[in-house]
Amino acid sequence: MNKYLGYVFRAVPYLIRKYPLIYRASKQNYSLQKRYNQMREIIIHTINALNVEIILTGKKTLPVQPSYLLTPNHQSFMDALMMIAISPQITTFVAKREAEKYIYVGKVIKAIDGLYLERENLRQEIKVMQQVRTSLLQDNKKWVIFPEGTRSKDKDHTLGEFKAGSLKMAMQAKVDIFPVAMWGSFRILDSKSSNLKKQPVFIHIFDPLTYDEYKNMNTQELADKIKLMISEKLEELKKLDSEYIQKK
Repeated sequence: MNKYLGYVFRAVPYLIRKYPLIYRASKQNYSLQKRYNQMREIIIHTINALNVEIILTGKKTLPVQPSYLLTPNHQSFMDALMMIAISPQITTFVAKREAEKYIYVGKVIKAIDGLYLERENLRQEIKVMQQVRTSLLQDNKKWVIFPEGTRSKDKDHTLGEFKAGSLKMAMQAKVDIFPVAMWGSFRILDSKSSNLKKQPVFIHIFDPLTYDEYKNMNTQELADKIKLMISEKLEELKKLDSEYIQKK
């Protein structure tokens, strides 16, 4: 309970003050770069208010290049915020249509030119993926796709199946793919988690898989490779997480 009271006192007043700005940004009446910078600042402030400490392993910064795909595992609704927080360059993502109904989340997604996916509508899903492919080819924009499609929900946060189709547009666009392993985000909104002064989220950004490395793979082979990379790294991140908590 104390954990959530802290969230209310630290985060809610700030978000209320920032709502007019979020609303204006969602109308997309000015440049994406400015909107992205504004939304990222709000996200970082909110993450800090929730006592989250992002701990990067592997690559400390993402490269400055036109377009690429980030493929994290998925443990929490907070994962997309984590990816924006560590990405100074314009980065957006595909979200489930249900997210649009949330007053803040829906408008932030729109403000950063995110797209919504209707899981039961194959025609719409194909259209969205085509839009991502076109953006990877033409825009100076980075995309986040969660290959599992939904967050892990069992107590061990077991990786789900990596859907091969989620990588198809990146392969067609021949862009770099950065696998990302993330551990700890499930704690942030979990009432059963311990009331740590700082809630660590470990994020490991792998070196990119370039087109030359995956051009001879099919989508399933690539999905399996990325899942294996992330799965092995998660075991290391769990150990780091355990050591961190024991020290606190």
